[in-house]
Formats: sequence, structure tokens, C-alpha cells
Amino acid sequence: MKTKFLDELKGYLEEKNIKQEDIEEILQDYKEFYEGYEEKGLSEKEIIKKLGSVQEVYNNIKYTLRRREIEKSWQKKLLSATPILSTIIFVLIGSLTKVWHPTWLVFLMVPIMGILFNGKKTSHKIIGVMPFILLASFLLIIEYTKVWYPTVLIFILIPVVAIMFSRKDIQTKIIGVTPFIATIFFILIGHYTKTWHPTWLVFLAIPLVGILIPKKSSQHK
Repeated sequence: MKTKFLDELKGYLEEKNIKQEDIEEILQDYKEFYEGYEEKGLSEKEIIKKLGSVQEVYNNIKYTLRRREIEKSWQKKLLSATPILSTIIFVLIGSLTKVWHPTWLVFLMVPIMGILFNGKKTSHKIIGVMPFILLASFLLIIEYTKVWYPTVLIFILIPVVAIMFSRKDIQTKIIGVTPFIATIFFILIGHYTKTWHPTWLVFLAIPLVGILIPKKSSQHK
């Protein structure tokens, strides 16, 4: 039923001359909506009722698509201008303050803007820009505090954020981030107290969380 609905939606959108990239994004969204309702235990008839007919779907999104076309036009212009604007800002600040480092970090706006404007989902955008934001934060902190370690731990946020923004259920997310959180606690406590033993016991939280938090699949058995 899901495949039939998505095929009908695709055919209808193609008849309306919707761009292929927009069709793919819409199909992905409605596939996730459908699967989300399936996970909640809704019947096929109830799911179709909630999603609406393909005509209703089109009527709901056609104005959004038109607005998006206008936004994309401006985004392309701004994206093209970002390298030039970054260069101007870098040269002006560097010339007036003689602080070339870390002023050069302004160039990180180029990939960040590219990700924000080209990313399809908010979660994908956040995951995409995290490495650049954390790199900038890391360099700024060590530049003004000279504390390289344990500042480097902020990079652990990259996999943590990726896990938290995944489509997995909350139980799986908690189990997934536990090793990273345990590592952060171990290093921070050990670094500032020099008590590496018995601080290492924090890693026992990994199997403990796995035991105490049942996975969603096991709940339906």
C-alpha cells in the first residue's frame, strides 16, 4: 500500500511538472510520514486518511513549492556572494585590527552557508554544519585561553549530534550516545581530579544502559 501511494503521488506530481529534485524530496518526506504512522500502529486506511489523497497532498504543498522557488533564487545569489563578502570582512577586520588569526575563520561561512541553503532537512543541515562550528569554537577557545586539552573533547559532539538527530527511536539514541558521554565524564573527571581510578568505572554505564533501556523492537515482541 505504501509503494502504491508513493507511486501514485510521484505520477501526479510529474503530471503537474514539479521538478524532479522536489518530487524526490516530497516522496522521501511522505515515505517517512507513512512509516511513522505504521510504527504507531495505524492501519493502512487510517494512514491514507491522515496523509490525504495525492490531489490533497499537491494542494497542500503547491504554494510552498512556489515560495521555495523564490527563496532558492535569493539563496543562490547570497551563496554566490558569500566568498566575496567573507573576503571583504576578513581584509577589513585584519587591516584595521591586525588580528588576522582567528579572523580567517570568517571563511568557514562559505561551506556553512552552502550546507544551510542546499540541505533538504533541518536535521541534515545541523549535522552538516556541526564540524565547522565546533572547529571554529575549538580554535577560538584555544586562541584566547590556550587550553588545548580537554577543549578537544568538543569534537565528540559531532557523532553525538548525528545520533540524536537520526530517525532511530529514543531508546536506541540513548544507548548510542552513552559511550561518548562516558568518555567525556572519564576524561574531564580524570583530568581535573587526577583520579583515573576508580573513575574508569563510568564506562560500566555503557552495558548498564543497554540492559536497563529496552530497545523498541523488543517491546513489541
